[in-house]
Amino acid sequence: MQSCFGPRFVLGLGRGDAGAFAGMGIPTTTYKAMVESAQITRRLWAGESVAYHGQLGSFDALQFHNTYLGPQPPIWIAGFCNDKGAEVAAEAYDGVMLPPMLTPQAAGDAVGRIRRACERIGRDPATIRVVAPVVTAPDMDPFEAKSISAGRAVTYLQYDYYGDYLANANGWSLDIVNEMRAHPMFENTNGRAADLTYHRHQMVDGPGSVFPWEWMLDCSAIGSVDECVTSLQRFIDAGVDEVATYGSTPAQNAALAAAWNVRPQAPHRTAVAAGARTN
Repeated sequence: MQSCFGPRFVLGLGRGDAGAFAGMGIPTTTYKAMVESAQITRRLWAGESVAYHGQLGSFDALQFHNTYLGPQPPIWIAGFCNDKGAEVAAEAYDGVMLPPMLTPQAAGDAVGRIRRACERIGRDPATIRVVAPVVTAPDMDPFEAKSISAGRAVTYLQYDYYGDYLANANGWSLDIVNEMRAHPMFENTNGRAADLTYHRHQMVDGPGSVFPWEWMLDCSAIGSVDECVTSLQRFIDAGVDEVATYGSTPAQNAALAAAWNVRPQAPHRTAVAAGARTN
């Protein structure tokens, strides 16, 4: 990607759902291995030969035959960045992609943890970028907006492990989340993920109607284009460096991207295309 198109590629890594991995018999990747993975990748990109024996495998002389001569791509980590994750991000990564459907407050809390982790090891917090993916539904009819937001939220909150993390981070009631998980639509799914059984449109008036609509308004950008701009700005004000449109198509976000780039708080720079990461 770098060789073909220049320095525009970002390598993103994630640790995954430890609970789901355990259920499949796959050892959960340790935080130490996440640090080692980024460090080894950078050494390989630099043309070094790497000897390593650990969770990532056993290699006596791992090396690339061809390397890119330009600047190395940044390596980002995806996750909630709780205390341990924030330490890993600070130690070995250039950026963080937070989970979707965090509220601005929860996103700001993550930014605070990341910055403090950087400061503890003497790293300038400004050298790590934090992006919040935000569900956007600009100028959409109510049913489509609910499908994109509430219908999608069901698939995240359905999992005990991940859903509990998301709910706790946002300060959402686990009692309501568990009520949603017990919805009759899930009685015969045999533990399958909601979106592998139903389309998100099918979950709007069922499990998606159990939790308050205010939850979606807080963690998403829904309404007119101007209202969506205001909602997205809350994440920037909370401390994240960028927002990424999520859950809807570039075409659906064209007017929103244009309005975002000319908002009063926008930095003076070249406008970005709809659907791209947005400063």
